[in-house]
Amino acid sequence: MEPRPESGILMCVKQAVSSARSPLLFYYHRLNRYSFNALAGALDSNPDLAEWPVTLARTAEEIRTAATALLDQHGRIIVAFSVLTPQLGDLQHLAGQLRSDYGSRISIIAGGPHATADARNVLNSGVDIGIPR
Repeated sequence: MEPRPESGILMCVKQAVSSARSPLLFYYHRLNRYSFNALAGALDSNPDLAEWPVTLARTAEEIRTAATALLDQHGRIIVAFSVLTPQLGDLQHLAGQLRSDYGSRISIIAGGPHATADARNVLNSGVDIGIPR
């Protein structure tokens, strides 16, 4: 049985994590929890990423609190979102806040259905990397 190729988001996360040595902060929104459960399983099964620190935040306030704490410890982090079309406005707002508060100390990546359907729109929302499926 041949190994399956890595998904686009897993390859981008692997590249970003490997190059930046930054912890991952996932916005673990209730509407996207299954997406992140699958991604967490893929990360855990990859020997290069299995021990990488991952933090989950369930609300916008938790993500800002966690980002502050992680940046105090590590200096740089990667914030990941899975985005459905109805969540685009929230992504724009939160990405803008994070960028305003933390500048270039964070990298923001987004995947999910909306990123697959309209990656350019996601990139215009303040995301550094938009990952189509």
